[in-house]
Amino acid sequence: MTRAPARLLLPIALALAGPPAHAVEPGAEARAEAPEADVRGQLRRRGVRAAAVGVEIRAERPDGAPLGSAFTDAEGAFTLRLPTGPAVLIIDDPAFVAETRAVDVPPAGLALPPWPLTPAPGGAERLRVYGRRPPGATGLDAEALRTTAGTFGDPLRALQSLPSVGTVLSLVPFPIVRGSAPGDTAIRVDGTPIPLLFHSGVGQGVIPSVLVDRITLHTGGAPLDIGGVVTAIEVETAEPDAPGLRGEALLDLVQAGALVSTPLAGGRLTAGGRIGYPGWVLSLIDQPVIIDFADYHLRYGWRSGRRRLRISLFGATDRFGDDEVDAGGEPDLTEMAFHRLALRWFEPLGAATLEAALDLGADRFDLPQADDDDLYFFRSASGARLDEWLVRARVAADIPLVHGRDLSLDLDVGLEQTWTRTENDAETVPGDRLIVAGTRDRLRTAAWIGATLRLGPARIQPGVRLDLYDDPLRYALDPRLDARIDIGRDSALVGRIGRTRGPQRYPYPIPGVGEYALEPDLHDTTHGQLGLEQRLPAGFDLRWSIFGRRTDGLKASPLDPVRPDIIGAAYADYAYGDARAVGSELLLRRRAQGWIHGWLSYTVQRVDRRLDDPRLAARGPWRSSLLEQNHLLNGVLTVRLPGGWSLGARLHYTSGRPRGLYTAGRLDGYAQLDARVEYRWIADVYTGSAWLDVINITHAGEPTRPSATEPAEPVAFTLPMLGVRARF
Repeated sequence: MTRAPARLLLPIALALAGPPAHAVEPGAEARAEAPEADVRGQLRRRGVRAAAVGVEIRAERPDGAPLGSAFTDAEGAFTLRLPTGPAVLIIDDPAFVAETRAVDVPPAGLALPPWPLTPAPGGAERLRVYGRRPPGATGLDAEALRTTAGTFGDPLRALQSLPSVGTVLSLVPFPIVRGSAPGDTAIRVDGTPIPLLFHSGVGQGVIPSVLVDRITLHTGGAPLDIGGVVTAIEVETAEPDAPGLRGEALLDLVQAGALVSTPLAGGRLTAGGRIGYPGWVLSLIDQPVIIDFADYHLRYGWRSGRRRLRISLFGATDRFGDDEVDAGGEPDLTEMAFHRLALRWFEPLGAATLEAALDLGADRFDLPQADDDDLYFFRSASGARLDEWLVRARVAADIPLVHGRDLSLDLDVGLEQTWTRTENDAETVPGDRLIVAGTRDRLRTAAWIGATLRLGPARIQPGVRLDLYDDPLRYALDPRLDARIDIGRDSALVGRIGRTRGPQRYPYPIPGVGEYALEPDLHDTTHGQLGLEQRLPAGFDLRWSIFGRRTDGLKASPLDPVRPDIIGAAYADYAYGDARAVGSELLLRRRAQGWIHGWLSYTVQRVDRRLDDPRLAARGPWRSSLLEQNHLLNGVLTVRLPGGWSLGARLHYTSGRPRGLYTAGRLDGYAQLDARVEYRWIADVYTGSAWLDVINITHAGEPTRPSATEPAEPVAFTLPMLGVRARF
C-alpha cells in the first residue's frame, strides 16, 4: 500500500526532469541548425478586395510539425518567422473557406503576393457591435434585411415586417405604427429629417440600399432629439469598409442605379444615383399610367481620431398620374421632391464629444387638381403647388461625468425655421379645407437634456425636452423616463413612460406639407411600455412587451371619415377628438449568423378614436379607428445553401380594418406570401448576385377601404422582380 504513491509520482518526476542527455527528438538537430527568415504577406477578401483582419495563419512542416502562427493586422498583413526550407501555410478560419499553400522559405526571406480568401457560405460579411436599444425600439442590421423576401433587396422595405407595423396597402409601404397615421412617424437619415422614406410606384427606398447600415424603428416613443412625435424611423448610413475605389451597380425590372466611393483628401467621397421606370414597364402590359422616380446621394466623410466631418447632399423626386393630357397637351401629373444638404462636425472635448449640425432643405409638392375629399385640405379646382424651405441648426454634447460612464449627460439645443409658399393655379372650390395661397413661416426652438445613471444591474435614463412654437406662441414640455434592469446575464426588464406634445402632422408623408394648414393647437400624448428581453441559445433573441398610448386634441382627418348626416356638414371640418391604443407585441429573432436567420413577430392591439358630437356637446363614443388592425403576424425566413444559393420566404397576415368610423363591420383579413431565390458568386475583384423576388406569390386579393356608398373591391396582384447587382 505504501509503494503505490511512489509509482504514481515517478512518471511525473521523469517528465519534469526532461529526457536523458543522449536522447534527441528526430529532426530536432536539423531544425536547430536551420537559419530563420521572415515570410510576409497580406490576406484580402475576394470580391470586395478588403483586408481580412484578425485571421490566423499557421505554418507547418510537410510532415505536420508546427512551426508557428500569426494574426493579420488592420491592413490584413502578417509576418511569420520560419526556418528556411519547405513549409505549409494553413488558413482555417470559420469566416472563410479553408486554404493551404506550400512555400519554400529562402534565407533572404519571402514576400508572398496578395492572398485572396473566399468568404465561407453563411459567414457574416462583417461583425458590428451596437449599443443597447432604448425601450420600444427595434434595430436590425441592413445586411440581414437585404435578403428578406418581398423587399426587392431594399432593406427599408423590411420595415413592414417588424412588430406593430401595418400598411395602407402592402405594395405601398407607408408604415402605420401602432395605429397612428403614416405621416405621424418622423423619419431621420443620419439625424437629418426627410418627409418620406419611399418612392411612389413599387415603393423603393429613397436612400441607396448599399449605404443603409442600420434601421431603428421607435414604436414606444421617439428619441428626445426628434420630439413632437411618438413614433420614428432612424436610418444610419455607413462608408464602405474597404480601402481604395469601391462601387456598386444595380439593374432590375423597374430601376437602375450605381454608386462609387473613392478616397479623397484624407477622407472618402461617395456618389450615387438611381432612376426608376415602373410606368414604362406597366405600359408594356397595357396599363396606361405614368410612374417614375429618381434619387441621388453625394457625401464626403473625413475622420482623424475622434474628430469627424460629414457633408451630405441627397434628395429624391417622384412623378405619377394617368396618361390623360391637359389643355396644353401635357399629362396631368402629381410631382413631389425633396433635397437636403447636411453638415456634421464631431469635436472631442476631453472625454466629452461635441456635435454641431446644420440641415438645409427644399421640398416641393405639385398637385394638378384635387376635388377628392380624401385629400382633405388639398381640394382645388385646378391644382396647386407647395414649396417649403428648411433651415435647422443644432448643437449637442455627450458628457460622461463619472469614469466608466456610470453617469453621463446628453445636451441638445436646436433651432428650426421653415417657410412654405403656396400657389393656386385657379380659383379654388369654396370651403374651409383649402390650400390658402401665400407664404407662411414657422419657427421652432428646442432644447433637451437627458442623463444616464447606472446603479448595479439597473440603467435609468430620465430626460426632458422643451419646444417653443411661434405664430401663435406655444410651448411643449415633454418628460421621459427609460429604465432597464438586467436579470442575470441574458435577461432584462425594460420600460418607458413619457409625454409628447406637438403640432398635428398631415396624415400622409408628402414633401412640403408636414404640419402645414392644420390647427395650431398641440396634441398631447401620454405613452408607456413595459417588456422583457431574453437572449436564447442557438443565436435566438426574444422580446415581449405591452404598451399603451392616449392622445388628446386631434383634429379630424381623411383617416377619420366624418359623416355630415350625423354631425352636420358645416361642423365636420372642425371636429376634434381623441385616440388611444393598447396592445402587446412579440418578436422572436435568430441573428444573421450561419446558414439560417429570420424572425417571427406578432402584435395584438386595439386602436380607438372618438370625435366631437355637437348633439352631445361633448366627445362622442369610442369607436374602432379606421387604422386599427387587431392582429399583425409576420414570419421571415432566409436559408443560405451551398454553392452561393439562398432561399427566402415571408408570410404577412393582417386582420381586417373597420369599414368606417360610423360604419358597422370590418374588411376581410389578408394573408400574403412572398418568395425569393438568389444566387451569389465571388470573383477576385467583384461580387455579383442575381435574384428573383415574388410578392404575393399566391395572388391573394387584398381588401381596400370602401367609400360610404360603394363596396370594397379586393386588389389582387402578383409582382415578380428580376434583378442583378455587382459590387467591387
